[in-house]
Amino acid sequence: MQVRQALPSDYSNIENLWIELNKYHVKLEPELIKEVEIYLPRTEFLKILEDPKQELLVIEENGLILGAAWLAERKHEGGQAIPMPVAFVREICVTKNSRGQGLARKLMANIEGWASNRGLKQVEFNIWSENRSALAFYEELGFRYTRHEMSKSLT
Repeated sequence: MQVRQALPSDYSNIENLWIELNKYHVKLEPELIKEVEIYLPRTEFLKILEDPKQELLVIEENGLILGAAWLAERKHEGGQAIPMPVAFVREICVTKNSRGQGLARKLMANIEGWASNRGLKQVEFNIWSENRSALAFYEELGFRYTRHEMSKSLT
């Protein structure tokens, strides 16, 4: 099992992961998330691969991609924020059949390494509040809540 940078030829496999993730998010938050046929167009995928501030990682075994993570370097700026560069995890997903085998843990370790190698101060991401198993997983890895986003339907 290895974690590596995504290649242009990985597009279809990664897109399938994002579509699987999209369907899961639709189940969690059907009033906020719609099901899509294309999560990330190939042209956008290729732009990410060329962007020095972004990274797509895959975890594979025997040539099969079992998970992926999309990372971006960004800065806290403005207002009251303490300016600092951070790694933001835009997406992370492990195939349903591969969960519970330590793959997400390995991806997260590589994400932390990616961030650390760039001198970034922390790793951040958003997570749906209904995704209880993921919340427990990230807390186990040492992540803490730093803010909450709230919503109220008016219809």
